[in-house]
Amino acid sequence: MNPKTRRPFIFTDIQGGGNGARPKQDGADGQDSHLPRFMNTPIEVTERQFPVRIERYEFIADSGGAGKYRGGLALRRDVRILADRISFARYSDRNKIRPQGLFGGLPGSLGSIVLNPGTASERPMKSKGLDTLAAGDVVSFRLPGSGGYGDPHLRERRLVEEDLQNEKISSESARRDYGFEPAQVADHKTAEKQ
Repeated sequence: MNPKTRRPFIFTDIQGGGNGARPKQDGADGQDSHLPRFMNTPIEVTERQFPVRIERYEFIADSGGAGKYRGGLALRRDVRILADRISFARYSDRNKIRPQGLFGGLPGSLGSIVLNPGTASERPMKSKGLDTLAAGDVVSFRLPGSGGYGDPHLRERRLVEEDLQNEKISSESARRDYGFEPAQVADHKTAEKQ
């Protein structure tokens, strides 16, 4: 029951992970390949209409599989519940098997759903199920990334640099996955601070 209106409500939130890399292009970040027609409802609209507060909404760095063309980044969305005794039904995939890459591209990250992240009551939730949530609970949706396409060592250096600058990948991923030398990563970080 919505505590403001005293009426029942149904809040449906369809979220997409990353879109798989293509033969000549990176995957689209935060867009599911088979659900592109769904709109990204503004947080303010959601919060005004339902008893929830969106506390975090961002891309997850390193979630797209490395490749000559990088897989699309996944989204993280943390939702605080502002009503009591809420039935929480969910159906998500790729929480156990990573989305595969193609032709040498690496797999994307796993998805997960975490209840009350960063607290003493933090716990992972099953990908499919029904639970009852209390007012104040936070549900963290961490969607799966998508697979890369082609050998990551063939990725253009400028694209690796752009991904670093835009925090789509970490320095560790630049070294490990793309063979971007530590000196290059250090030079990149120095340039960012100037």
